[in-house]
Amino acid sequence: MVKRFALSVCVLLLAAAARADVSTQKFDWAPGAGGVQNVDFKWNNLSIAQIKWNLGDTLKPLRVSNASAEVRVDNNGFIDQVVGIAIAVFDDQGNMIAAGSGGNKIGHLDKGERDHFRIAFPYVYRNLSKAKYFYLTIETAEQGYKK
Repeated sequence: MVKRFALSVCVLLLAAAARADVSTQKFDWAPGAGGVQNVDFKWNNLSIAQIKWNLGDTLKPLRVSNASAEVRVDNNGFIDQVVGIAIAVFDDQGNMIAAGSGGNKIGHLDKGERDHFRIAFPYVYRNLSKAKYFYLTIETAEQGYKK
């Protein structure tokens, strides 16, 4: 089942790559004080330097969690970009234990601008304490991108 799900994720990532520019990097799970983890992800004039992890809790009566990751993205280029972020978290046995995505709320990330993107893990989050590594994917398109 896990292998089928991983295959589905790969197919979706490849389909997304056909429409926009995509880059993925693997990082070890190592949040520090306050859940903040420094990363070094530079691609397409965008930079991700920090992720703030929230391991979450269940919000009752909805049975949904508030587990999330807040990703800080800097646009260091001279072109406005539409940005999407995806995170998939795995345990030491390769089981995906959380996944989510987010992006520009409205419009785009202006050249020279910084924004924080919230990646929610609303239902699959209970094993985040067992995380060993994660994949961080960034998808970009220039403002006004057309097929």
